[in-house]
Amino acid sequence: MIASVQLTDRELLREAVGDTWNKGYRRCLAHLAVLLPLIPPAILHQRLSLVGIYGSAVWAAWEAAMDLQIANRFWEPAYSVSNVLDTLQAMLEAPPSASTLALLAPSPAGSDQTSPPK
Repeated sequence: MIASVQLTDRELLREAVGDTWNKGYRRCLAHLAVLLPLIPPAILHQRLSLVGIYGSAVWAAWEAAMDLQIANRFWEPAYSVSNVLDTLQAMLEAPPSASTLALLAPSPAGSDQTSPPK
């Protein structure tokens, strides 16, 4: 349910959990910045959001498949859950492409896109 609300009504979720969610997110982002110093902060910020979206969707699909309690060719292999974790990790660790880095450069208007949004 939380995943659904997060995807469909982020403001409602923010109102419900207040600053608690944001504090945890900021701590996680700061920790990842130490672990991944070659990923620009703005890119890491966006990737963490993408990991949340992807993770919510993929775990909802896994949970739905498990609830059916029947064999599922996609989730049945022993490596499936480990492979999902690998993809989540790869989303954060992959070096940004040259085109992404070029687009990250400060805009002509002078706004700095290299820092994560507040």
